[in-house]
Amino acid sequence: MWSLRSIQGTSTGGAEAPRKLKLAPQWLWRHWADRGGWRMVGVAAVLVLALGAHAELDRWVENVESGSKLDGVFFRAFPVGSGTVVGRRPPSETRAELSKLITDAPGEAEYLSLRALEAEKQLDFAAAEIDWKKYVQLAKDQAF
Repeated sequence: MWSLRSIQGTSTGGAEAPRKLKLAPQWLWRHWADRGGWRMVGVAAVLVLALGAHAELDRWVENVESGSKLDGVFFRAFPVGSGTVVGRRPPSETRAELSKLITDAPGEAEYLSLRALEAEKQLDFAAAEIDWKKYVQLAKDQAF
């Protein structure tokens, strides 16, 4: 937006008087920067990044019981400052841990479905499809 400002000049009598109004975009930007405009842009950028980086757990992961086998598969302790914080493992680690559980209990269809979901998160759709097909074969609750 353009701003109007008066141009100061000297008249023939020596007294300063405004001559006319002129559009001054340079003054506008200088004024905006001097009054903390860049700080406001920085704060807005941080807010946008914070909202964009907001992460949620999947519904089924929120309900994993503490101390169960799946708790060790999906969560691990991360060292932070003077303590540790329990956080979600990345899908690459989770798939490896689920593969170990599947070899220990090959009849558990639930582990196959969880590994298929994690494969989809890694965009490995071929592996996910194989796990989903095995899950359908082993599932106890079949509709047909």
